[in-house]
Amino acid sequence: MSSIHFFENNRRVDLHSFRSLCNAMKALAIEVAIKSSKKCLMTICDIGCGKGGDIGKFMSHRPKLIIGIDGSQKNILEATERHKNMVSGGRGITRAIFHVQDLCDTTKPLNIKSHSVDFICTNFFLHFAATTEDTLLHLLLEFKRVIATNGILLIIIPDGDRVYSLLSKNQVVSFGHFQLYKESELEPKPYGLQYRFALRGAGCVENILFPSLLEDNLRNLGFQPVMENMSESAQSFLTKHGPYSDKIGRAH
Repeated sequence: MSSIHFFENNRRVDLHSFRSLCNAMKALAIEVAIKSSKKCLMTICDIGCGKGGDIGKFMSHRPKLIIGIDGSQKNILEATERHKNMVSGGRGITRAIFHVQDLCDTTKPLNIKSHSVDFICTNFFLHFAATTEDTLLHLLLEFKRVIATNGILLIIIPDGDRVYSLLSKNQVVSFGHFQLYKESELEPKPYGLQYRFALRGAGCVENILFPSLLEDNLRNLGFQPVMENMSESAQSFLTKHGPYSDKIGRAH
């Protein structure tokens, strides 16, 4: 099953705790990233926006514009409707525009003006572009082109180091509601290492994206960390910035 088809049709209602954890993580990361910028009235671009589930996380910060891009026409239609309902329901006034685009097509630039975006956010998408060096670099170069001076780039991906380590030793790895399957031997190479992600049976093929590889590419393009590190694990991030981070810090 393709990743687009999987995420278009993934509507399980019995995964409340799993979805809540992911949403809390994304909301906190977005909040910390936006607060690290001194800008107000930001233009925000959501790369791989899906059905628009993160629109509310952006709108709470009152940006002037949200741009959502996804490869699925079905997802974009739902994201557009979601935004419309939020505005009509009094949950925000931010203007939003949405585009359908194959983000892994290296022949097409993003449908965004150069240096026009203050905050680029891509949640659990970029690893799909790690099939080849050209595909990943194309997107990163586009991020560099469209981002404004002193703009913020936030990337959330599965931990490629941990996925590789676990699947090097096991054929199947289970984490509560979802499983990771090794469908072939994981030969040591930077791009094109694939595995299957499954959620209660249904799944899609994903790529391993090593954090160090992503960091090297970002640094080579001139991106610099706004916090201590270019990247860190979810556990470390939550410990530092979560709602109980002050208590955790004192306890240790």
